[in-house]
Amino acid sequence: MKRFFLILAIFECGVLYSQINVADGAIENFKELLNNPQMIASKVTDLNRRGGWVLLETDFHVFTDASFAQVTAVMGDYENYNQYINGKRIRISCKIVKITDDEHLINFTTTTISGPFKFVSNFDGIVKYLTSSPLEKILTITQTDKNNKKVNAYFAVRYVKEVTIDGKKYTYIRIYNKEEVKNSIVSDELIRKESIPINIETLELIALAAAKK
Repeated sequence: MKRFFLILAIFECGVLYSQINVADGAIENFKELLNNPQMIASKVTDLNRRGGWVLLETDFHVFTDASFAQVTAVMGDYENYNQYINGKRIRISCKIVKITDDEHLINFTTTTISGPFKFVSNFDGIVKYLTSSPLEKILTITQTDKNNKKVNAYFAVRYVKEVTIDGKKYTYIRIYNKEEVKNSIVSDELIRKESIPINIETLELIALAAAKK
């Protein structure tokens, strides 16, 4: 649980993101995590605001056989996200608005499906590459538009690292999301539970697309 809140603390305090690393216990549980995404933590907090807004935080990770180059190629190919992240529970499409040397402005449209409910959000986000090396990459996504009717204060960390275990190279992927979500239909606990298979499918789709690169 400490590792989960570390990322949020890093964001709020402005500490270098290079401190984010492979989650505690991940290497020891490598066999369970190989091509099998798992939750590190998830939490929903009622914001006590009119309209039923809640703060949803999720943290998931996985090891994949796909190479570091394959994984980072998929995660940075925003124009083709609609092909990569197009599952039964989650679909993401992106439109590049502006590109500079150290950041991208991207318009994200995310559709999540839970039983009979379909939730569609659209927002602009700044993508910043904080660490980019032959073996490690950290990027953040920060929502820029305010007073969105569906999602606000979206912040995400995407962490990718090449690791060697028993003489073989694998790629570790970790995705953290923090967002304020409007909820007036289901319970807060149901939102948390439904976020689990959605995040698992996201990692599965990333790894699958990377393996095909």
